Amino acid sequence: MASLRLSKIKVDEDSGVVTVRVTFVRDEDEDDVPWHSQEALERHVAALWGWEAARMLEGSDMDESLKTRELRFMRHYEWTVKIRVAATWVADGFDLTAERAHSMVAKDLGYARGDEIETEIVAAPPDRDIATEQGYAETADGLAKFLKDRT
Repeated sequence: MASLRLSKIKVDEDSGVVTVRVTFVRDEDEDDVPWHSQEALERHVAALWGWEAARMLEGSDMDESLKTRELRFMRHYEWTVKIRVAATWVADGFDLTAERAHSMVAKDLGYARGDEIETEIVAAPPDRDIATEQGYAETADGLAKFLKDRT
């Protein structure tokens, strides 16, 4: 059965970046077993070092042909936030997109590098409801433009 061997090889105390040597061990008859996904590797690293969450940094080598890789991870913390906004503000144009959430957090963390913060909208009101509140759903063209601008 294929397994992972992980070992910490370098820690940059200033940035909190940990370089990890990851060896994917396959039995002889397992040549076609793929490497684990990035998400699985992040879970393994977080569990191994007792972190709440880990994120693999950009530039880490995900070459499938390698048996051993040196990957870089950073310890992360996660918050779940619930935001309620009055319909009048939505009608006036407010819409919390991932980009807007990111810029709100980045404003508070002005010196953070791109891989140090990440935002994701986990749940949001349906696009049609926002479009209706903002007056875009009154015509098919308006709704189509609204939906196109959101992507």
